[in-house]
Amino acid sequence: MAKNWYVIHTQTGYEDKVKANIQSRAENSPVKDLISQVLVPTEKVSEVKAGKKRISTRKFFPGYVLLEMELTDDTWYLIKNTPGVSGFIGSGRRPVPLNEAEISAILKHAEMAKENPMPKITFEKGEGVRVLEGPFINFNGTAGIWRKTCIEEAGGWEHDTLTEDLDLSYRAQMRGWKFKYLEDVESPAELPITMSALKSQQHRWMKGGAECFIKMWKSLITFPGVKFSDRIHGFAHLFNSSVFVFILILSILSLFVLHIKDSFSDLNWFIQFGAFFIASTLFLSFYYWHSWRDKKGPFLNDLFRFIGRFIQFLTVSMSLSLSNAVAVIEGYLGIKSSFVRTPKFNVLIKTEFKGNKYDKKSLSLINILEGLLMLVFGFTAVQRAIYGDLGMVPFHLMLTCGYGIIFFSTLKENRSQG
Repeated sequence: MAKNWYVIHTQTGYEDKVKANIQSRAENSPVKDLISQVLVPTEKVSEVKAGKKRISTRKFFPGYVLLEMELTDDTWYLIKNTPGVSGFIGSGRRPVPLNEAEISAILKHAEMAKENPMPKITFEKGEGVRVLEGPFINFNGTAGIWRKTCIEEAGGWEHDTLTEDLDLSYRAQMRGWKFKYLEDVESPAELPITMSALKSQQHRWMKGGAECFIKMWKSLITFPGVKFSDRIHGFAHLFNSSVFVFILILSILSLFVLHIKDSFSDLNWFIQFGAFFIASTLFLSFYYWHSWRDKKGPFLNDLFRFIGRFIQFLTVSMSLSLSNAVAVIEGYLGIKSSFVRTPKFNVLIKTEFKGNKYDKKSLSLINILEGLLMLVFGFTAVQRAIYGDLGMVPFHLMLTCGYGIIFFSTLKENRSQG
């Protein structure tokens, strides 16, 4: 039987180790003459660092090893059971060999790359760039394009969380894949334009985020090759949906704190000290300002627009804490629910909205509680303002407005649907 070239899949970064394992096992087995070559294709690349040109070697088929061998039951068994080998590339149980044109192109490229190093990255003056190395980022939504190879190497789509894209993006990044931002490539997406669609989206993202935390945290800590700082960042990132649980607890406790303040005046200094943590809002605003600002526009115009939008963002975000906290708790408790995709409306502006049969609206217990919280925080803010105790009035007014926006928007949408 003639020998052919086959491709086996392995974990990215372990190609050389798998190659050595195969060669060692083959050398000590009766089938050593049936395996001719084990190849990890590499190429030389050049880059300039600190003004100096450097030549390095990289694999141009990460996660794959090529084999020239005669396929028999014995060679198949030897390769399949070599540590680090995920399997052969091919359809069905029988591996499919590379044809002559394919292997010739690969070998030719590998040979040429030895003599003529490829530039690793090239930039032109004024070209927009983004850093690809560093902490994990999430792919949570539809505005992006996946490489098929990336999906395959990360283990494919899995259905055990509501945010399968977040789950897959973390598995891919732990295996060395990076996001790349291309300003000239468009990937159409749509933001929710109704309150019910927004809450449906947020519920899926928050619950799915919690499910991904439960699923991924052990892998994130133990997966080889991930920097310690990236582990910490990823751990915090996957845990970030829990912030809504803490916002809800903080807002409820603020009501009791006011009563404690009235009853125990000797504790006022301690409560006033807690106001120091409001400074965290400054760090948050600084982060959003730099990510939102149009660097080409007038500074003051951008600043005033940002302040209004940022207050609006905080107001609505804090008031989504009730529904989002329920979603997060469900995720941590392992309470399963069906995947509900965010309704799409195919409109460019909100006035074009004509309805969507998948955008289901109904008044739930959470909606009623949001209305009650609006009344409670509104009454507290007015009462404290009358008595001149203004410390928490801005916080409670924002909660009042936020819960009011959510509650009345829901009522309006339900009425228009009926």
